[in-house]
Amino acid sequence: MISTDISYYLYETQESDSMLGQYLTYGIRVNQGEELYALYRDVSTDRKKVLNLVNRLNREQAAPYQLPELLEDLLP
Repeated sequence: MISTDISYYLYETQESDSMLGQYLTYGIRVNQGEELYALYRDVSTDRKKVLNLVNRLNREQAAPYQLPELLEDLLP
């Protein structure tokens, strides 16, 4: 468990690919207090999947260093 000043948020961006064209993708923004701590872009195009992970991270007060491993579990 970590200090409650770490918060996770859904982060939406529009990306462009020569094969796919433009598409929405979702990532995770990590804040420490009001400041940006880390940003994981283009995690998935599945909004619900990323939002569920964000909710889990906040609920469990996960440490930011755990996020890369959790993202590996999320991705196919």
